[in-house]
Amino acid sequence: MRRSISHKIKPKINFDVPKLRFCPGAEFLLKADDDVFVQLPRLAQMLRARSLRDPSPVILGFLASGWRPGRVAGHKYYISPEQFPGEVLPDFVTGPSYVMSTSAVE
Repeated sequence: MRRSISHKIKPKINFDVPKLRFCPGAEFLLKADDDVFVQLPRLAQMLRARSLRDPSPVILGFLASGWRPGRVAGHKYYISPEQFPGEVLPDFVTGPSYVMSTSAVE
């Protein structure tokens, strides 16, 4: 059975959270595929402006809202009714990169 992307990301986050103690001033964690170019100065500017306006926990990226679970067995994104019995998935962030505040990760 193919596991969802969340099964790949969760261990990475669990690995990174303890490492945040080595960088206690970190406010954000970036997840990016290895083929993504990140404009770090622009991202840093955007995150600074956002954290000054609203310090609450946040996850930034492409919001998938109202998506239905894939029910075609064998398909890359197949989700069995046992894994998720609902008709519409909860909102989630998807794509080649996203940013999470450390307060959202913890």
